[in-house]
Amino acid sequence: MERKKNLKEVFDAFVELKTNPIEFLNSTTFKAKTLKLNSRVANHWAEKGLFPRNFEPGTWFVFNLTEAFWIKIITKLRDFNIHLEVIKQIKEGLFTEPAVMIPEDMKDQVIQHLRVNGILNDEQLILATDKSIWSDIQKIKLNYFERVILSILLERKHYFLLSSLDGKSILIEENQLSEQNDMEHISAFNQIASKSHIRISFNEILGDLVTTLGDLNCSTILPILTKKEAKIIRLLRGNRISKVEIRFNGDNEPELIEITSNNQVNEQTRLKDLIISRGYQEITAQTQNGVIVNCKNKIKYKLDTE
Repeated sequence: MERKKNLKEVFDAFVELKTNPIEFLNSTTFKAKTLKLNSRVANHWAEKGLFPRNFEPGTWFVFNLTEAFWIKIITKLRDFNIHLEVIKQIKEGLFTEPAVMIPEDMKDQVIQHLRVNGILNDEQLILATDKSIWSDIQKIKLNYFERVILSILLERKHYFLLSSLDGKSILIEENQLSEQNDMEHISAFNQIASKSHIRISFNEILGDLVTTLGDLNCSTILPILTKKEAKIIRLLRGNRISKVEIRFNGDNEPELIEITSNNQVNEQTRLKDLIISRGYQEITAQTQNGVIVNCKNKIKYKLDTE
């Protein structure tokens, strides 16, 4: 049932997004400074051929989302003192020759799978079989690394990079290790995992990049963050927070967040300035010599409202 839901969400994302996922990968931009990459290091990495595309000497370094992921991986590998030549070898194994996402000869098989498993309703099936949609799909070519990033964004799958110290690497989706029919991946995993190796979580990197993207790039369709998650992060950016409680409903969805903050009360900050005009809050005051000097301010926010 969960698999059906995930596949439906993927299809909805392609149909409903004003900016489709492929454009999102290419149009979302990060400056080198944003990625904490100084120009000297960026130029050195460019000379060594570590970036997926070539940059002219002296150019401004602006990276798309896929490249930003890769730069974060390089940074983590360098933290483990992995040599640049080894990193280049890892890169060449991940950034393969771009290929069509769904080959033409698999079209009927994919549509039949969607129909038999009841993943899409009749209206969606009509869209799925539309020639113009398949024509557009055939124009999309992605390398291996881009496919993984797209899978993380659309299906919330958890991937990690496993790399040996001599440059042998593999990208693994966690569920693959429990699927006995995927013996090729399991064998490759075991070869690297049996020796000293490094494991890097792609989803941890996504978490780092989300802070840079901000709330505007969060969507219920393209799930970098859902609106609820974006609201939670926005609330966590408040000042003087001492405690956070999140309540979940029966469907394991967050529905209420309580933010407790410690506020000093003085002539500049009066108690009434801390009182919100709407919503629910609890204020506990602390006094000294009969004067309020500090208070705990607990505010409750419902997550199902805008």
